[in-house]
Amino acid sequence: MPDNPRATVWTPNEHPYLEVIDAPPLSYTGTLHLHEDFEIAWKPHASWNLTTRGVVHTITSDRVLITPPDTPHRPSSTEIGSSKYIGLRFQPEYVFRIAAEMSVGRHTFLASTVMAIEDEKFRAQLYRLYCGLLGNAVTRLQQDGLIHQFVIDMLCHLKQSFDLPDYGKETLIVRQVKSYIHDHYQEQISLEQLAHLANMSAFHLNRVFGLQAGIPPHGYQLQIRISRAKLLLRQGYSISDVALQTGFTSQSHFGIYFKRLVSVTPKQYQTARF
Repeated sequence: MPDNPRATVWTPNEHPYLEVIDAPPLSYTGTLHLHEDFEIAWKPHASWNLTTRGVVHTITSDRVLITPPDTPHRPSSTEIGSSKYIGLRFQPEYVFRIAAEMSVGRHTFLASTVMAIEDEKFRAQLYRLYCGLLGNAVTRLQQDGLIHQFVIDMLCHLKQSFDLPDYGKETLIVRQVKSYIHDHYQEQISLEQLAHLANMSAFHLNRVFGLQAGIPPHGYQLQIRISRAKLLLRQGYSISDVALQTGFTSQSHFGIYFKRLVSVTPKQYQTARF
C-alpha cells in the first residue's frame, strides 16, 4: 500500500473480511511492511515497483500482484500517468474457507511468495469487483457472487508457478518467536527476551529473524499492533483506547505509525466504512 496522503482504505459493512484500497495516480515510495491479509494490487495504466528482500521487481500494467500474509514488501512508483492504485485485502480465514470448499489444503497458500498474474480475464474480474464495491449499481447478492468467484479464481492462480522469487523457509525458532510476538504484541518486548526464548544471542536472533521473515522483530511487532488496531477501530473503539490497548505510548505516537503503514489516519480509517 503506498504512503499516499490522499489514499482511502475502508471496509464495507456487508463484507467485514475485506478491505478496499483506492489511491490516486501520484508518485510514492512506500514503507517496508507486511499484512496479515492476502493483498491484491493493480495499476491499470502504469508500471510500478515492488522491493522484496532487497531486490526491485517491476510490475507492469498487465499484471495483478498478489502478496500473501506475512510477506514483507515495499511498493514504489515514479510513473504517474493516469493510473490509480486499486487494491483489495482479504482476511486469510475467508480465503481458507473457500479453499476448503475447493478441497485445496491451506498450506498451498501459506508460502511467503509474491505472485504476479498476467491474465486479462483476472484483471477484468478485479475491476468489476472493485467497481461493484464502490458503487450502488449492483445488489448485495451480486457483490457476494463477484467476491466469491474472484477468490476462487485467485486460488486457482496461486496453485500455479510464478516468476518472482520466494522468501527463505522459516525455521521452527523463527515461527516460535513470531508466535510469541503475536501473543504479547501489546507489551514492551525486548530483543533479549526473544533471544532467551530462541536460546541464541540477541545479535544472532535479530539477524536470523530478519533474513527469514524479511523484517526485523520490532517491525513485525509494529505490524501486528497496527493490524489489531484496525480491527478495534472497525469495532468502534475510540482512538485513544485503541492506542492504549495495542501498546503505543500515546495517541499521537499511534497516529504517526498508523498513517505511515496504512496511508490514512486512524480517524479516516474508522469513518471510511460504508
